Amino acid sequence: MGTQLTDQEIKSFVRKVQNQLIGLRPEDLRELTENLEADLLDRREAEGTNFKLGDAKAYAADLAEAAGLDLESVEVSRVNLEFLKIWKATLAYFRTLSPAWAIVRGWLMFALIYTPILYGHIGEIPGGARDTLVLVALIGLNIWLSRKQFAALRIPLIALNVLMLIASPAVIADLNVAYDLYKKYVVYEGTDTLLYQGHPIRAFCALGDDGNKIYAVKKLFDQDGYPVFESEESPVPVLGTCN
Repeated sequence: MGTQLTDQEIKSFVRKVQNQLIGLRPEDLRELTENLEADLLDRREAEGTNFKLGDAKAYAADLAEAAGLDLESVEVSRVNLEFLKIWKATLAYFRTLSPAWAIVRGWLMFALIYTPILYGHIGEIPGGARDTLVLVALIGLNIWLSRKQFAALRIPLIALNVLMLIASPAVIADLNVAYDLYKKYVVYEGTDTLLYQGHPIRAFCALGDDGNKIYAVKKLFDQDGYPVFESEESPVPVLGTCN
């Protein structure tokens, strides 16, 4: 002997049918389903334990077809709605990252625009007070622009974002090179000791254009003009300490 469906099972079935028709206009959805629960309860009373609900999706398709509505277009509309929800959620998430991106964009502008123009190469770290001020100014400017969101600058800022993202691998590659050099040449903090591959360097030997030794070194610079070593006291003596 079969079991009669409960009121809760019928309510749940109605909700499933409504979910299948969610892409319809509100007035169409209401017209198709506002009396559905009462009709199903009446059928249960008339059929007793022989009453079955069936598949909610098929039932919804039959309702839509009877009303002359295309359920396939409803499915497409539902997909579009879900995509729109996901897109809006993604945009909202990226807006929460806007301040962080403004800082990164300012730093990338310093590394990819300012230092190549001034020094002819990518530079991630300020080399002096002027470079530090420029980096702080660029970061501050980008934070201010991200907060103001000027409509006239929307397209240029999007183009700048794309450009910075495309060029950012060059900064990463340059950082890797810089790190490799750092592992070879290390200056102990708070001292004047320079290490090369773990070995301390206490003296420098250099030859001038005339082939003669230069006997004392006060400062050393790399090929780009950045200071590598500087003695805060007297020049480092090299006479008699180098072969």
